[in-house]
This record gives sequence, C-alpha cells and structure tokens, in this order.
Amino acid sequence: IEISGGVMQRAERIVLVAGGTLIAAWYGSDVDTASLDEPIIGVTMLICGGASTVTAVNRWIVAYRELTRRAEARAKSDVLAPASAPSNVSAAARVLLPSPVRKVAPIEQH
Repeated sequence: IEISGGVMQRAERIVLVAGGTLIAAWYGSDVDTASLDEPIIGVTMLICGGASTVTAVNRWIVAYRELTRRAEARAKSDVLAPASAPSNVSAAARVLLPSPVRKVAPIEQH
C-alpha cells in the first residue's frame, strides 16, 4: 500500500521549520525582542509535531482500512472459488515440484 497525503508532509514540515527559524532569527536579532526567539521556535516545533502526529495516525487508519478491505475480499473470493482448477489448465501444470535442497557443509555454517 502506498499512502501519501495528510496535513504535514515532508515539504510542509520543511517550510514550517524554516519559516519559524527565520522568524525567530528576525526577532532574535534585536535586543528588545531577543527573548522571543525560544518561544517562537517552541511553538513552531509544537505545531510541526502535532500536525505530523495527526498525519501519521491518519495514514495508519487509511492503511488499516485498506488491508481489512483486501482481507475481506480475499476471504470472500476463497469461499466463492471453484474447488478444482479450470478445465483449460493441464494436470501437469497443477503439480508442485519440490525445490532442490542443498545440504550445507558444517564449515559453511558461520
């Protein structure tokens, strides 16, 4: 399953953190407002963390629902599938051959 989207993707995180850092640097460059740089960075990181968490939980829910839907569809198709192979498949094609097994010498086990 490939899931993308959400409130806070990679590009949004980069823009938010860069913007918050630039704003904090702007306020930090003046002596009168230098005390505001830490709260600005803190709020920026709080927003980034909260929105990223919402995005992660949303993606988890979407993936769970899709996997549940696929499992139900597979279970339904297993119930409705015919017991024998289609008539156009030869009997030789249905035979499963064992894969060759190679014994490993003790010296190779490390």
